Amino acid sequence: MRCYSSLYFVALAALSTTPTRAQSIDTPALFGAISNFQISSKYVDVSTGMNGTAQALTVYGSVNIGLFQPLPMRGWRLKISGHYSQYRYEDRISTICQQNSSASTQPPNADISTACNNLADADFVSSQSFNNFLNYYGLHLEGQNLVQYKDYQVNRYHLSVKPGYAWSLGALTLKTFLGLAYESENLTALDNSYRSTDSVIGAEGTVEAWLQLDDKNWFSANGAYFTGSQSYSADLKYGYRQSEWLGLGPELAVYGDKAEGAGGRAGAFIRIYDDTIETTLSGGYSSNYKDDPSLYGSANLYMRF
Repeated sequence: MRCYSSLYFVALAALSTTPTRAQSIDTPALFGAISNFQISSKYVDVSTGMNGTAQALTVYGSVNIGLFQPLPMRGWRLKISGHYSQYRYEDRISTICQQNSSASTQPPNADISTACNNLADADFVSSQSFNNFLNYYGLHLEGQNLVQYKDYQVNRYHLSVKPGYAWSLGALTLKTFLGLAYESENLTALDNSYRSTDSVIGAEGTVEAWLQLDDKNWFSANGAYFTGSQSYSADLKYGYRQSEWLGLGPELAVYGDKAEGAGGRAGAFIRIYDDTIETTLSGGYSSNYKDDPSLYGSANLYMRF
């Protein structure tokens, strides 16, 4: 299977680096989504955004609520988050013919028969006319086989509700959450070889850490796991606040699940600070499970109330 997936997701939340505000990650952490620990002076903060590659798109949102104390204080939290992910992949559905064989799984076709009978001809398979033929019929030459692939699209919905607790140990701020999550997945066309979770409910846990190194430098690390689809993610970020309104730094992430394997990304972000809204833009290099690597981009808005 050739699978194009970018479920890191990959959601970038806003980070503030002022010394008086310990920050954290409060967007969906599953599938590589980078969620950043943000603690405001009120009881509620909200993060929303989107990210994607050429084959995938994720839209997400998250609300973090201080249950008994304002968010800057140690205490209990409630995180409600969700995201919608869409990605495309292609899979082999048939072998049309093999070298020196005119056998075909399709109705008789003069072009296909000619191609099947000439697969051993190096000049023929390297010609522009043969490439045009492959593109026209949506076929691929793999070794000595002429094969056909079909495109699929997967839609995935994820919603979680997790109580948690936040506390500080000197310059280190930690948050842990554990709750329930629901996930639904569907394909636009039937693919018997695809592992589909359909709808599952399971436990979801996240751990989020923020370390304020000094007035300008900070470091964050986060991880998440969902038992329903055995999905996991982890991310690392280093940030430098260059001025009152601008911050930047590198980011790394790994994500995946038991069925599809692991993916990852490496890139950089910039963050623009305002009194009530922080905007984060990022981009870099992403590996999409079993398929070819590609570029990714992400945008996030973080709001304090």
